[in-house]
Amino acid sequence: MATKNKHRRFFRLQDEDRRIDPDPEELGKIETKKLQIYLNETYGIALDYLESLILLKRGKDIWITNKAAKSMIGIGKNLNINSLGLRALRNAFEVPKMTTNFAVFLNDKITKNYYEMTKEQLDEFTRGSEIKINAANEFKNYLILKYNKEVYGVGIINNGAIKSQVPKGRVLKNQLSKEIDLEVEED
Repeated sequence: MATKNKHRRFFRLQDEDRRIDPDPEELGKIETKKLQIYLNETYGIALDYLESLILLKRGKDIWITNKAAKSMIGIGKNLNINSLGLRALRNAFEVPKMTTNFAVFLNDKITKNYYEMTKEQLDEFTRGSEIKINAANEFKNYLILKYNKEVYGVGIINNGAIKSQVPKGRVLKNQLSKEIDLEVEED
């Protein structure tokens, strides 16, 4: 069942309560520096690059934006801004998880804590399967998965395997991917 909210948008009734997000607020200098150091030490992202991004706190998540978009915060309450910037980190104040979109955005700026996949591992990963690896001890918590130096997603180490953290909507369905493989083999 769907209903219209006060902004004339349709939502399922149970989504209406979940949709209420706090307004974004810019992080303080100390919190910003801590997250910049975390991203630098964990993923090797240069501090000078991180200083060019503006970090916003929205609930437990951190969003990034730039100076032009930041100037939109707090502008007249008549504007109905749905989101401002890009969600960068989830649970940022516990065990931060980099979002897939932020990892793709950073791409070549990530120089540490990433795993370069083989073609076979990429196929497994795009189907949502775990990737078995021998080098699990050299990575911390979440790691970035790359193929040919391009970011494909985020994974987490669990018992000598990388478990995909890619949103389910981006994972190829097994049946669909098998059909695609069959069509390619027949040609």
